[in-house]
Amino acid sequence: MAKRNEKTTGSTAAEKLQKTVAKTWMESLSNVLTDVAKSAHKIVTESTGRILHALEQNAHNWYTVGSELLTIAKSTNERQFSRLINEVFSRFGLSKPTAYRWMGNVEVLATALPYAPARDALLTVFNGQGIVVRKDGAASINGAIAGAFKKHPVPVTGTYSECMDWAREVQVIAEKAENSTKASVEEFFKAINARFAKLLSKRYDLAVECVVIAYRAIEVKSEPLAAACFEAIEDSSIAPATAGKNALAALKRAQQGSNVADTANVA
Repeated sequence: MAKRNEKTTGSTAAEKLQKTVAKTWMESLSNVLTDVAKSAHKIVTESTGRILHALEQNAHNWYTVGSELLTIAKSTNERQFSRLINEVFSRFGLSKPTAYRWMGNVEVLATALPYAPARDALLTVFNGQGIVVRKDGAASINGAIAGAFKKHPVPVTGTYSECMDWAREVQVIAEKAENSTKASVEEFFKAINARFAKLLSKRYDLAVECVVIAYRAIEVKSEPLAAACFEAIEDSSIAPATAGKNALAALKRAQQGSNVADTANVA
């Protein structure tokens, strides 16, 4: 009975503290720490400081932040971790979806490049951009980069300097593959636009069907381009004529952005 009273009293105190609106992120952190095991206080506090420093400097280094978040997640339970995001990190613009996305990206990168010097070298050469991409919510290594790994396997030994040489070779091959894809997508758009314009003047239903086919084909090469096309026709309740015109406009907009559409980023 005594133990039950102690738990009830402690729970009531924690609830009252949680209801108190913290004026600073430090107060928010202190509130959350009352719910975290004392053995984890140092880990949570130090990692939180590094995360907030990166966010405050607008660095948005997703790998550093994601790695620190994983460290904190291992030292807390799901409820405590959620409180940290909602009450502390959100003050610096880090939302829960972004936090979990960055954590997932770090795990994907760590799996693909388990050797830390190789991982650090790749992040340096690519400036952390475009390495991990997402499709249907699932994260994976950028196809062009993964293709380059086949010619230049990921190192499992060697110095950081040697890994940098490897990462630069990967960058050269990946950039060639991406440039080739962008060129083929641009040619594809020219052909689709020409056919679509003709169909639009005769059969709206066939024109819309044409865009659906184009979307599926584009998706293989460039998810962002495909998304731009599909947004125009995903609402089946609109009239075919309107759908056709909207889809044509989307194709033209997507074609204008084809030079950058293939650079899907994790962060």
